[in-house]
Amino acid sequence: MSLQLLIISYPVLEDNISGAHYALRWGIILAFWWANHPWFSSITVVMDLLLILLAVIVYRFREQVHYEWWANSAFALLLCCMYWFRMGDTTLGLQFRYEVLFLIMNGYAFMTWTHDRREAQAKAELAAQVNYDTLTNAGSLAMFRADAYAAFVDAQRQHCDMTVLTMDVDSFKNVNDTFGHSAGDAALIHMAALLEDFLQDVDANYRLYRTGGEEFAVLLPGQNTEQFMPTAQQCIETVRRARFDYHGRSNRLTVSMGMTEVHPGDRNVEDVIQRADHNMYLSKQRGRDCITVNGDTPETSHLREVTMTYTFFTQPIVNINTSDVFASELRLRTYEDGEWRPPVNFDISAASFTHILTHVADQLSVKRLNGDFSLTELQTPAIRDGWSNSFGRRP
Repeated sequence: MSLQLLIISYPVLEDNISGAHYALRWGIILAFWWANHPWFSSITVVMDLLLILLAVIVYRFREQVHYEWWANSAFALLLCCMYWFRMGDTTLGLQFRYEVLFLIMNGYAFMTWTHDRREAQAKAELAAQVNYDTLTNAGSLAMFRADAYAAFVDAQRQHCDMTVLTMDVDSFKNVNDTFGHSAGDAALIHMAALLEDFLQDVDANYRLYRTGGEEFAVLLPGQNTEQFMPTAQQCIETVRRARFDYHGRSNRLTVSMGMTEVHPGDRNVEDVIQRADHNMYLSKQRGRDCITVNGDTPETSHLREVTMTYTFFTQPIVNINTSDVFASELRLRTYEDGEWRPPVNFDISAASFTHILTHVADQLSVKRLNGDFSLTELQTPAIRDGWSNSFGRRP
């Protein structure tokens, strides 16, 4: 009878049980109770009311009763004492033995259940680490590979479409170098959430994967590039218009995309992924903030802009005999693709150029500056006048 009581009472502690099922299981306990106790007795009525009160309390604190040993032991002790109290043809000694037996069985069930729960939680955490990116909560690279392989097999078997979209955050190294890696992480979280929300609004079946440091991908079973192209263009526009704020600094991000579908000659899913990546790198080469589909890069917006970062510095010219600095040389570098390099084309207004010269002159201890000018710049009166006003002589 102790074993029967344990078998019918433990299911009321099950996780995520509905109120109706909970009440039904307690109804079975009451039926078992009445089958083994006198029906019409004032003590029985009191016990029934206490049993109903216990059911209400356990429902309120079901998780603690299920997974905390002290609460579980208290529940088991109350239940078995109430059950064996006033049981016919039993002495106090027998009741004590039955209650101890019930508590031992309940303790064993509690240890087994909690051990199974810990194992299930560990497996779930491991699966989450494998299947989801811990920073952005997007699908992981492993999950992308597995899903892409399954989609490719289905596309080959059913002779249907399957498209892969890859994307890379433009000039992401600039964010890390300028603001720090914490800002880079925040930017990736912002980017993933932005794209995930947009894709889910379009279709709940779309999933975003993080496949590299600042690289993401979208898998599109049953669709070709022409069908998804409007959504891909909206993705680019959504990212372009959004602002990324970090510690009071507001920035904008853009993405370069590559897209392709399964071709008849593809031997495996790697052929499709590599072609999508190649298209993405073509977008990088063609100005960023755009999408390339099978080698073709249509304009996604007439408002597209390419932004570059410039810096100016002076290099001292030293007299090797006296070690004195007698002049400085103005140098210009542009930051692109993760490194500073001389600019191929630097086209700014004369007013901006003279402003730079004035700012540089204010910082120099020796008011002599060497500069290289193109013929066009020398023919610009504003540049000549700006140089003359800053350094006292014409170039």
